[in-house]
Amino acid sequence: MSDAVSAQAAVFNDVQGTKHIYVGDYNARDHKRADDSIAVESKHGNVSICFEDEDPELPEVQRPGMIKAF
Repeated sequence: MSDAVSAQAAVFNDVQGTKHIYVGDYNARDHKRADDSIAVESKHGNVSICFEDEDPELPEVQRPGMIKAF
């Protein structure tokens, strides 16, 4: 999660690697309306969450057994 998203995030639940997070001003939300939501899952990889006007900070991926140079 980018620093900008993290600054606006509230973690409601974090159990066994599954997190339920609200992004935004929770006190200002309209509790009568449904919020937009997203479900993200990765079994063998990374997930980057950022705002669309940010450059995502993508980690360098190294795969075991791959040849780095010829």
